[in-house]
Amino acid sequence: DIDVAAVIKEWEVKKPEDIANGLKTFQAKKDAMEERIPRNMPVGGFTVGMERVKKLVVAKYTEIIEGLGGAIALATRKRAEVAIKGFDSMLATLKKHPASIEAIAQTREYILEIPGLLIDLKAEVDSVTKDYDLLDGLLYAYTNPDVKQRWHLYGLPHLIHSKIEEAVVQLDARQAEFDKAMKDEQEEFNDEMAALSKMVANYNSRRCDWAVGKG
Repeated sequence: DIDVAAVIKEWEVKKPEDIANGLKTFQAKKDAMEERIPRNMPVGGFTVGMERVKKLVVAKYTEIIEGLGGAIALATRKRAEVAIKGFDSMLATLKKHPASIEAIAQTREYILEIPGLLIDLKAEVDSVTKDYDLLDGLLYAYTNPDVKQRWHLYGLPHLIHSKIEEAVVQLDARQAEFDKAMKDEQEEFNDEMAALSKMVANYNSRRCDWAVGKG
């Protein structure tokens, strides 16, 4: 008797490619059982129906195959989530609206770091893609969320590229705003200093007039 749960538990902790190889072995065994077990078997002078036995054996192998495919899919899903979180972290930073010159400088520095971060993420995405290819080769029936996750992951590098371009434009605009505000403040400061200097000069002039008895 095949303990389906025990078999799946033993295999699901292995590497996806090893699980895929095991799955193919169980698929071969399932095919062999379908061919080897006849519908009917003569026993003595009687004919024993084997269809029920055949269905039970084949069903167990089918359950194992589906369970192992699900194990690969689950591992792939989890690692895809990790990669997506990495991209999401970048997007969150790029979407921020810097509130100071310092924040603008920090965002520009972060953008310069993104190519290195993408290299690390690419290795993770390539690994996930390899597992998707395994599942494709096994004709795995993806769930709708899995399909959406897969194509969402594949679209994120392009989205990052677009957001970088948008962020650079926004940073330049914010930089121009801060520069203008700083220039306006400097001009206002200069005007106030000029007015203050004039006031002091007038005050000093009047003091001189008072000293000589004028005014």
